[in-house]
Amino acid sequence: MNGYTQEKAASRRSKKHGMISGMKFRISLIIFIIHSFLLSGCEAGTQEVISTPTPIVVPTTVPSPTPEPPPRILLDSLTLRPGGDDTFTVYGIAENQSEYPLTNIRIKVILQDSLEKTVTLSTSLLLQHLAPGESSPFLTEFTNVTLPASVSAEIIDWSIGTFQRTSLELSEPEFQQDLSDETWVFFTASNPTTSRVCLQSLWSGAFDPEGNLLAVNSQSYGNHVLDAGETRPYIMQFTSMPDEVTYEVFTDSLPCNPAAQDSNIGLDAVFSYDAQGAPFLTGSIINHDQVPTWTAAVLTLTGNTRVLSIIEIAPPVPLQPGEIFTFTTNSFPSLSLKNLREQLQRGDVEINIELDPARTTAAYEDIARLAVNITSLESSGSKMILKGTLVNNQPQRVFQPSVLFKVTTTDGETITSGWVVTANQAEPDEETLFTLVLPVPEGADLRMSEHDLRAFGIIDPVSGQ
Repeated sequence: MNGYTQEKAASRRSKKHGMISGMKFRISLIIFIIHSFLLSGCEAGTQEVISTPTPIVVPTTVPSPTPEPPPRILLDSLTLRPGGDDTFTVYGIAENQSEYPLTNIRIKVILQDSLEKTVTLSTSLLLQHLAPGESSPFLTEFTNVTLPASVSAEIIDWSIGTFQRTSLELSEPEFQQDLSDETWVFFTASNPTTSRVCLQSLWSGAFDPEGNLLAVNSQSYGNHVLDAGETRPYIMQFTSMPDEVTYEVFTDSLPCNPAAQDSNIGLDAVFSYDAQGAPFLTGSIINHDQVPTWTAAVLTLTGNTRVLSIIEIAPPVPLQPGEIFTFTTNSFPSLSLKNLREQLQRGDVEINIELDPARTTAAYEDIARLAVNITSLESSGSKMILKGTLVNNQPQRVFQPSVLFKVTTTDGETITSGWVVTANQAEPDEETLFTLVLPVPEGADLRMSEHDLRAFGIIDPVSGQ
């Protein structure tokens, strides 16, 4: 299953709703499953969690185009968490109780505030495909909302699925908290099948003792492809989690395209140290293919067979044939620089770098060169700080406008390099600010260095038409 089985769902619902797992609903049409609850004493900025009572099923009167028996989708664990600045996030779980797979499930969430103002937002499940018995989290964020009085949710769209599910075996999640109030959830996924499996999406949910969904992970790290019989580690990141929570993993795994060929990409990574003794990684990605290629590398750091950190390197532009992309990073999810330095001093750290085949594909997009202006460049013994403005000088909208910066010696040897994505998109003539901080290896002479500064964006093919 997808890591959230019927048994787990029934166990959680039994904690929250008593005999809900034994209830039977007869419906012959698209089902609207509505949760409603009253909120009391919930103020913005608090961490109070408001949960729903037993779900209510309301059938519609629209003739159903679906096969018999009709689909059954249960919305459960609907909770609301306040944030700052009049912001509230609604979380929930959708379970496919039908006898056939479903895809593209969409949900409408209705929030009414204390002034009887109603705000409605629609959202999709975090997992696109749900086989019978599988579940997926969903969430939607309401902004500029006063004190909520009630919230409900209902199914508004779905499709009958024709996909083939491949089940993964998941280990029990383990977690650790660091001093910056981040929680890191570790687990492994194993592919027991005889074919390659691709992870379409990967999420983890945090539940309180009553079975309420409090949050989903903000980031995930790990490879999206598992070969036959392979086991891979994964890390999920949560922020500001209470002590008494449990974590569950949701995966959307399908057979990989058998016609897809692995790319011929070279990878390399080693540790360096700055003038303060802080470690960082420097490496390269080389495109040996004959076509422009999007690339993504996954670096796994282990110590005494235990996973310490997983780092993902995905250049923001495709690599041209023969192109070498160099990178540096001092960001290590779940691992502080202090702990990493101690592990390195003991000689306990191993680096495993490999491609993520699901995100390494031939590139067919049109890439545009953009304008970039430097407003300041500062350097010290341990880092360089580059600030500036990227300008979309193209007549079309561009996606993922990015700045790439590399510093080399006069002999062409890389001192440091990196990139920053300045925005999701930029309209023609739009300017976006950026700051790029790069580590500098100890002993590097920046006075005689050479700089390579470039900016790119992916052209929107329909913009300006």
